[in-house]
Amino acid sequence: MGSENLTPKKVITTLSLFLRVIIEQIWYHFEIYPKESFRPYTFYGFRVFSSRHPGVISYLDQLELQLQKLMERGILVRVFLEIYENKKRKYSFGFSFKSSLLFEQLENDTQFVKFDASTDIFNTFTLVNELKSLLFSIINVYSGLSIAPSEQSDSFKVLISSSDDVHLSTDGNWILEKFSPNQPTISVTDEKFRDIDFQPLQDVNLGYLNIKSYLAVHSN
Repeated sequence: MGSENLTPKKVITTLSLFLRVIIEQIWYHFEIYPKESFRPYTFYGFRVFSSRHPGVISYLDQLELQLQKLMERGILVRVFLEIYENKKRKYSFGFSFKSSLLFEQLENDTQFVKFDASTDIFNTFTLVNELKSLLFSIINVYSGLSIAPSEQSDSFKVLISSSDDVHLSTDGNWILEKFSPNQPTISVTDEKFRDIDFQPLQDVNLGYLNIKSYLAVHSN
């Protein structure tokens, strides 16, 4: 992909697609859905996988759209993907977008998303390179996990924090919470931190878009 300047809207669609890709790779690795139901393709130079099931595709389409709406209002704060094994939470992937200047601007002026002139602040080359590094970090960390054959990844939840009260969906796999500045970064508030192994992932530090990520392995 060559270097070009982007509009705010294009940055948002790029990020929402990226989150979709991440979710599918985690689903594939932990076999939330059968691996044979995925097709391989290339994304940012990596071999990745996408579900072919119409129901799963519809779910992701709706989730991606809702994430875009939250971003356009500048109120998306965090996204978590939790993986359950034998009905117990085992893994949590967390992504925090706090202090992203683009979202702060949009929260104060939602019309900024309609700004249709590209700017060198939002540059394809730097954005894609940062996201590629994060994707590589995620693939590396989950590929290094030791998963026993007896462990069964049987369900997941997507948890979304926003800085405002909004209605997202009635879907049981989408949980929306209002962000509290005093709330710990991990999505679990009633567990002891000594029972959780944190593995930081690659940060994205662009100023207008900052992402801090981690994998948490929960001891059951």
